[in-house]
Amino acid sequence: MKKKVATSMQARKTALKGHNNQMPKWFYAFVPFKIATGGSSQVVPLYAVDLGADAGEVGLLNALSTLASTVGTVFWGRLSDKTLKRKVFILMGLLSVSIFLTLLAFAESFWALLMINAVYSFFLASSVSIPIVLLFRNVRKTRWDEAVGKFNKIGGWAWV
Repeated sequence: MKKKVATSMQARKTALKGHNNQMPKWFYAFVPFKIATGGSSQVVPLYAVDLGADAGEVGLLNALSTLASTVGTVFWGRLSDKTLKRKVFILMGLLSVSIFLTLLAFAESFWALLMINAVYSFFLASSVSIPIVLLFRNVRKTRWDEAVGKFNKIGGWAWV
């Protein structure tokens, strides 16, 4: 067994030793994150219109954002699996929200907004699938359904 895999397995066993019926505490750090990303998802297209974008350009903004997020999810997921690190990528995704939402405020043209939003979506993708993997590593297999459901429920309410 490779040393990285053995280390990862040992960390998982250690995490499960102190297992109780509570969800991991890091779980709730996603509430402000989801509030910020949920709010910005509505504001960015409106900002584009304010910068003079028409319906086609707003569609392009959304399409490029989705493409960047899709590519980012695959990229960050593979990199996370290769390095066996999860928290680093989650923290990067959380930090990227602060950085890129600030940068978005300084966009003076639609095309600047388009580029910043695409890069933002790429980095934001590091916090999409990796938390679920970390959740699986911190919760007993018999509680995966409940944990993922609760995680998505909390995230959904934060978006509202």
